[in-house]
Amino acid sequence: MKYRRRVLMALDWYDDAIHTGIAEFARTEGWILNTHMSRTRQFPKGWVGDGVIALVDYASAARHIRSLNIPVVDMGGHFTEFTQVLSDNYQIGSLAAEYLLEKRHKNFYFLHVQSSRLEQEISTGFNTTLKGAGFSCQMNYWKQTREQHMIDYQEVQKWAVSVLQKAAKPAAVMCQNDDTAVIILNACVDAGIRIPEEVAILGAGNHKLFCEFQTKTLSSVDPDLRLLGYESAKELSRLMSGGVARRSVLRVPPKKEIVTRESTDFLAVSNPYVLLVLRYLWDHFREPLSVEKLAKLVPISRSAIYALFTQEVGLPMAKELMRVRLEEVKRLLRTTHQPIGKVARCCGFSSLITFSRAFTQRTGVTARDYRKKMCS
Repeated sequence: MKYRRRVLMALDWYDDAIHTGIAEFARTEGWILNTHMSRTRQFPKGWVGDGVIALVDYASAARHIRSLNIPVVDMGGHFTEFTQVLSDNYQIGSLAAEYLLEKRHKNFYFLHVQSSRLEQEISTGFNTTLKGAGFSCQMNYWKQTREQHMIDYQEVQKWAVSVLQKAAKPAAVMCQNDDTAVIILNACVDAGIRIPEEVAILGAGNHKLFCEFQTKTLSSVDPDLRLLGYESAKELSRLMSGGVARRSVLRVPPKKEIVTRESTDFLAVSNPYVLLVLRYLWDHFREPLSVEKLAKLVPISRSAIYALFTQEVGLPMAKELMRVRLEEVKRLLRTTHQPIGKVARCCGFSSLITFSRAFTQRTGVTARDYRKKMCS
């Protein structure tokens, strides 16, 4: 009988996407995967095995893992003595900046709460990308020291509100993770700061229970934790087969497409007439709409609102309407099994031919191929 390797999944911080990635690879290799710590946070007594995938941040855990004298992959970035497979946090910050720039924002804020390595890497990517585009980012620190802090929720909420009440509007805010972003989002809602019209907030992690069950749902960068788990398991397999430990960190990229929810679901514009037309367009894009109908919403001439809209939004009304419809089509193709024709109709397309031509021109692939790629 072929020997089956025994691997410990030592996660002090648990995420089901990480577990899924590890388990998928473990299944292909026939590993016996010990997941005891996913519930107890305690090392399984008497466990003997061949390798460890670790996401722990305390010294006693590192000592225990070291004492096993078997290959280890560290996913937390806390112990450089082990081979490290980490999320590409710089790229997470960079993607966030590109996304908020596409939303036409000009006033950017990064709120530092824990001053951790993760926070520093994400904020560096965020700030560097903004600088490259000709914009600056205001860095705000709850506490200035470069160490991880225990969060005092009332203190953080008061501090965040004081920062954002004084911020230039509309403001775009980035946080290190969804946990922090949710604290700040709820503090803004309680203080009467309008989300996203006055302050747009973006998190990282795309944890659905955090993001989708708020008064205002939270947009988030998806770090692709399933892939992180899978690549960590793959690296451990290499080590257990006699491979040499890496000297450099192996970085796993985030998903390219940021998950948009209510907290950023708006373009940053200041003209009240453009704001009114844009809000109507976003709220009613599934209905039959025309430039003439949109122009009649405001008490200025058609040519004036057309010019203002193009200047503030960066696209003419007709192109913005097409963009919004196609973004919703892409979301439905990724998240539902509805027939493509039905998806097109419910997003405002009266003709399947018009829809197919527009979708292919914008994405470079057919709707069918897009769905197949995104759902594979």
